[in-house]
Amino acid sequence: MEITKLVELGIAAATGNIPAEYSATDVNETLREELKAFNSYSYYRANKNVLFQLIEEIANVVVPKKVIAQFGSFAEVQSVNPGEKIVFKQRTGVARGKRFVTVAGEYGTYRTFNVDTRDITMSPRVYAGAAILELGDFLCGRVDMAELMEIIIEGLSDSIYKEVQGALHAAIEADNRPDANKYVGGAFVADEMDKLINTVAAYGDSVTIYCTRAFASTLYNVPGWQATPTSSLKDLDDVREMGYVGRYKGANVVLLEQSFEDENNEVKVVDDGFAYIMPAGKEKPVKIGIEGGTLIDEFRLQDGSVEVQAQHMFDVAVVANNYWAIYHNTTLSNNQ
Repeated sequence: MEITKLVELGIAAATGNIPAEYSATDVNETLREELKAFNSYSYYRANKNVLFQLIEEIANVVVPKKVIAQFGSFAEVQSVNPGEKIVFKQRTGVARGKRFVTVAGEYGTYRTFNVDTRDITMSPRVYAGAAILELGDFLCGRVDMAELMEIIIEGLSDSIYKEVQGALHAAIEADNRPDANKYVGGAFVADEMDKLINTVAAYGDSVTIYCTRAFASTLYNVPGWQATPTSSLKDLDDVREMGYVGRYKGANVVLLEQSFEDENNEVKVVDDGFAYIMPAGKEKPVKIGIEGGTLIDEFRLQDGSVEVQAQHMFDVAVVANNYWAIYHNTTLSNNQ
């Protein structure tokens, strides 16, 4: 099969946008069947650049789509060619003098500074990950290139998720963050969440709470509603069908997709302890800039195994406007 067709299948399998001539099962099975040839060490060695090109082209489409699906409701995402500048134009308004930006820095550090212009210029850096293909697995037929592609794309997406989280979390610690826009405590306190919602509601017609399922499961509209189900039948229906209430005191509840960094399901990608309360119709506070495409390469290890490396360049910034709020339940964070 031509590589362009393989790219189409890979994008369809990763995004769920299935071509009319296929079913979801057909797409996945066809893609895996076409990639099976690369499971042979000799075939991989002779055709690895074709495989790398395939993964790169699929990742270049899928990773931005996954990021937008996760954070697009409150994040702007720009993708540019190598060497092009990434500039986000800020909206002007009465709160312009209160804008601060938190950006991701080197070695997991984050810094906050005052924005005295209408533009935010991004400075993308390289983020990389790797997967090791053991020579013994090649020889025994245990290598699955379709799985390798999934791992690489998920890892690239997760690297952006982590930096978005880091910048959001740093924003709550910034000295300039209004007390009315943040709360930190060891449990869910309805009165404190209500204060944040009321603050945010002053800036938009509707309010949405973005959080993981673990955080959403702590929300309740009426104290003791579990013991008096007749007072909250809709909430009971929501919990029975979804596991959480779909609306909390007029605010929509939208889940952030959760996943794990490790095979033991012990380290979560998204921190369960944080909820982000956003108004509708305002400037999106999170800025994500992606420069260039994905680069896949390999390095030979001394034992004959192959380390497949994937890298991409991006930057993240969070504008600490006074119209969105953040709630941190430290107990949920500590339980991760």
